[in-house]
Amino acid sequence: MIRRTRRSHPPLSFIFLGLLLVGTVVTAQLPPRDRPPAPRAGTGVIRGRVVRADTGEPLRRVQVRVDEWSTGDPSGPAATMTDAEGRYELTQLPAGRYQLKAIRGGYVAVAYGQRRPFERGRPLELDEGAVLQHIDFALPPGAVVTGRVVDETGEAVAHVSVSLDRRRYIDGARRLVAESGSSTDDRGEFRIFGAPPGDYVIVARLDGMELGSKDRVRYVAT
Repeated sequence: MIRRTRRSHPPLSFIFLGLLLVGTVVTAQLPPRDRPPAPRAGTGVIRGRVVRADTGEPLRRVQVRVDEWSTGDPSGPAATMTDAEGRYELTQLPAGRYQLKAIRGGYVAVAYGQRRPFERGRPLELDEGAVLQHIDFALPPGAVVTGRVVDETGEAVAHVSVSLDRRRYIDGARRLVAESGSSTDDRGEFRIFGAPPGDYVIVARLDGMELGSKDRVRYVAT
């Protein structure tokens, strides 16, 4: 006859506490150069409003993001959302030069000071304790491109990457660079939205499909 013996287990809260203490000790033992930098805190404030460009209607739930102009790294509160009136406020920002951008799905993302699509915009100068108001944005609705992808027999093809590409000069050569994209569903259909106005090349790409040990189907980019 096998007798079961009961073992006493430490309470779960004690286990978590022990793990927390171990993590704290490890962090404290790191040399100064390996410790994560403490977030900078400041007293600068940026306020503004985001509206729809064609109607002037306030846009809610727009992400307004602030990044350091020189590095592009977020500083302070990286982003906030607009309220029902389209208003936003970024607080506790250190003095510096920033790039500010408003983003919402279905609309063209706009940077502060941007006059044409695909421009970076202008830097925003913020002094310590300064309050910048009326930093407003007008987001234009983005273009929508829809279509369907089929194979050589007319059958729909799923999981095809479809992108809107623009020609750019990179290292002295003119190349196609994807700006936005989507992938096909089980019906072979795709929908790309929020595209800025411009001239594009629509490119469909499908990686090779393994159909067993020997069979392999490949398609060239079209």
